Amino acid sequence: MGLTQRDLALQSGMSLSSYRRFEQTGDISMDSFVPVCIVLDSVDELKSVFLRKHYSSIQEVIEDEKRRKR
Repeated sequence: MGLTQRDLALQSGMSLSSYRRFEQTGDISMDSFVPVCIVLDSVDELKSVFLRKHYSSIQEVIEDEKRRKR
C-alpha cells in the first residue's frame, strides 16, 4: 500500500512509538488493532478470529481438538 509506519500510525489514530512497539512485540490492544486493520483493508480477515464454531456433540469437540494438535 506504500504506507510508512508513520502514515499507518497516523491513519490508525495511534502514536508512532505505539505502532513500532506493535510491530516489534506483537502487543496491541483491540482498540488500536481494529483501526490498523481498517486502514490496511483487512477487516474481513478479523471475522474468522471471532467466528464461533458450533458443535452438535462432545465427540465433535474432541475430534476437532485432535485435528488442531496434528
